[in-house]
Amino acid sequence: KGETIATSTESSHALSAADWVKQSRKIAKSKVNEDKLLAEKRARMLEEQEASYTSKDLKGLKIAHGADEFQEGEVILTLKDTSVLAEGDENGVTAGLNEEDDELVNVNMVDTQRRNHLKKVKQRARQPVYAATDDGEFEIDPNTGKPMEKSRLLTHYDEIEEKN
Repeated sequence: KGETIATSTESSHALSAADWVKQSRKIAKSKVNEDKLLAEKRARMLEEQEASYTSKDLKGLKIAHGADEFQEGEVILTLKDTSVLAEGDENGVTAGLNEEDDELVNVNMVDTQRRNHLKKVKQRARQPVYAATDDGEFEIDPNTGKPMEKSRLLTHYDEIEEKN
């Protein structure tokens, strides 16, 4: 910080108000120039880091999606969010750091999968708990003579298949 107008008038080399304003503007301008130079330097460093990033850096990383899920064009993959600490045992005691391999995911694909899963859950919740006429186990397949479906109890509570 520079001198204030009050401290400059008390010192031996007193400045007029106009001279003090000129001096403070000069100091402010030099500070702005220093900030610009620092920002340019940081931008150059970021460009250099991006330029040095190659496919060798991706070696050993898993991709969470199958090849058939990708569409033509450019897809951005990011690191999957994982816990830093390893899962604990049944008592909740953590076993240390999470040593699992990093995994790449596409956020849009993950959101689509989650949305589809929630649609299935919502559709299942709308279905009646039990309908006696919809039991496939009582329908006989004409080719085999066996029931069309296996007999299941409480089908409303069956698990919905999930993709991890």
